[in-house]
Amino acid sequence: MMLTGFALENAVKGVLLKRRPELAKKGRSPRWPGGGHDLPRLFEEAGVLISEGERDVVQRLAEFVTWRGRYPMPQRMEEMTLVHRPDGSTPMSDYRIAGELFTRLCGLLNIRETAK
Repeated sequence: MMLTGFALENAVKGVLLKRRPELAKKGRSPRWPGGGHDLPRLFEEAGVLISEGERDVVQRLAEFVTWRGRYPMPQRMEEMTLVHRPDGSTPMSDYRIAGELFTRLCGLLNIRETAK
């Protein structure tokens, strides 16, 4: 899930740069809204509309990107809450939804998805 989150993060950042090239300045990394790993905010800033269910998945993936996939525990106590799935979805449905979002982002970037 961490790698899936990274793929979505990079794709949505590509869309964001395409739509807001002023974020990239010569000689430095872009200054990403929300610090760069806040996936729901990146989708919002990029103007990519997502459903409430997709937003839930994107929020869970943001946790894998920031700490769940890399570290045994978060750096701050307030990050130690589990994100519940109110709709009863499973990790496999998260993966399917993330894959669909990635395909949409590739379309917005005019690139063809090559890996599944």
